[in-house]
Amino acid sequence: MNIQCNKISIPLRILTACVVAMLFNIQCKQDFLRGVKTAVNGKIYIPDVAGRRGLIAGLVDGQMTIDTTTKTADFSVDVFRGGFGDTSAFTVSAVVNKELIGALMARDALPGNTVALEEGDFTFASTLTMQYEDGVMQGHLRPRVNVDALSAYSGKTAAIALELKSAAKFAINDSMRRVVIYFNVDSLLDEAVPPKNLIDPSAWQILHIAGNDNVRFTVNPDGSVLATGGNNGHQGVFQAVDVQAGKQYIIDLHVKGSGATDTWYEVYVAGKVPVQGVDYANDPDYIKRLSLNTWSGCGKVAFDGLLSRISCSGSGNLIKSDTSGTLYIVIKSGGASLGTEGILASDIDFRRVQ
Repeated sequence: MNIQCNKISIPLRILTACVVAMLFNIQCKQDFLRGVKTAVNGKIYIPDVAGRRGLIAGLVDGQMTIDTTTKTADFSVDVFRGGFGDTSAFTVSAVVNKELIGALMARDALPGNTVALEEGDFTFASTLTMQYEDGVMQGHLRPRVNVDALSAYSGKTAAIALELKSAAKFAINDSMRRVVIYFNVDSLLDEAVPPKNLIDPSAWQILHIAGNDNVRFTVNPDGSVLATGGNNGHQGVFQAVDVQAGKQYIIDLHVKGSGATDTWYEVYVAGKVPVQGVDYANDPDYIKRLSLNTWSGCGKVAFDGLLSRISCSGSGNLIKSDTSGTLYIVIKSGGASLGTEGILASDIDFRRVQ
């Protein structure tokens, strides 16, 4: 009798079929092993094609690992061979098919800002080995994306189209041979690149506020900012930072002073550019985040620490941006006296935390 059955546990209905097969001297096979069923025995296919129209959202339902040392993002797409029987290893050839991306975009199956990654932006082994593993004849398509190359595609959706071309043994299932991996570039960069301080120590600009400059801000070579003076004057500094929609950021800085009199020292983060000669606090869209305020109980005696811990006024240093674009960091101060040593701000830090 010429009978072949799966080595793993067999459901009763299949076992019954095997008994019938024994009586008629025929082979006992399932036409698929795991995942999506393929209608033809012994054909090679990509199971994720079914139900997803050949699309894999790489950051959602794809298999991705990131190596921050090599700055690479590895994707993995399963390839199966249907049917039992021959479990010896064999190779399958695959190619990059950029034309598939254009065809899918024409049908609005991909976002309108999708771009095909160039082959220099990723590496791809065109030959994969199919092996018997966990009860499945399987292999894997494994494109490796160069994270550093992705900055050129910021704001875009990137895509890689792969196609099974031929096999050393068995045939390719024509209806399940092509797949497109796509992902939001900025989201992947968020995962791959650790958050960094967005403050540029050399980018501070002096902000002159209506009234007088009896308070004076000085930007030091090391990026620290010293505010001195008083006599009911006021002044500040500001710079622009770029943020992403839906992300959270934290602003903080180390402040040191000998104690001030009738003085405010404030940090703002807002979407409106400061205007010379205009007080940044006079618009409701300018949100005060952190503050020293001698009337509210902080800054009157000597202090040396993070402003987020010393602050006694403001809405807090956690900022969530609803849109992508530019925000402005403003530090300003005024009052009767900022103290004999003034107020020194150092380690000024604004970075994404989520």
